[in-house]
Amino acid sequence: MGINNTRILLHDRPVVSSNDIYVTPFRMGAVDWSCLHDSLQVKVEEDELSYALVYFRPNAKKRSDRNIPLDLHNKLVEALSKELGIPVKTFNGSESFEEQRELFSRAKISVGPHGAGFANLVFTSNPIPAVELLTPQIGDRLWQMLGAHSFRHPLPWWPVLVKSFSDEEAILGQAVSVAKKAYLYHYQGRDDELAGSQD
Repeated sequence: MGINNTRILLHDRPVVSSNDIYVTPFRMGAVDWSCLHDSLQVKVEEDELSYALVYFRPNAKKRSDRNIPLDLHNKLVEALSKELGIPVKTFNGSESFEEQRELFSRAKISVGPHGAGFANLVFTSNPIPAVELLTPQIGDRLWQMLGAHSFRHPLPWWPVLVKSFSDEEAILGQAVSVAKKAYLYHYQGRDDELAGSQD
């Protein structure tokens, strides 16, 4: 960014310039996002949440091993819509800042491969379930430890380990099953359905 590193400070509150630059502290080996969460969340009541949000990075050519292929993404969207009984929207990173804030603020659950997309959960004012897909190669850089623990409300984190992001059987089976369990547990607390869905 062309900023001399001697001019970068870490604060407990956001540093805001004329271009809205936010800097967060790094404490005890984890990023502290509480100042971002306090400043950027969109206040929305839980009954205004209306859809599942799935991450897709169409331009991740350099890191294609960290993205779900488009055909599998489309199958995942269809499976989630069927299993959760709610609409599913896709976040692909091309949205404007305000569009991202609006999109994440009204999501009931987020699902996606490990990556920076989860940082957008700072826009949520409700503790929505976050289903993070992990592979063995990135399993030591969990999103939960990269900042989610510092939100003012605890975010229910549901990690799912898959062999790769092209592992259709695991993503359409295990990941969708975990997303359904997370959704039912969080919104309905129906332990009987959770137990029944393990069959």
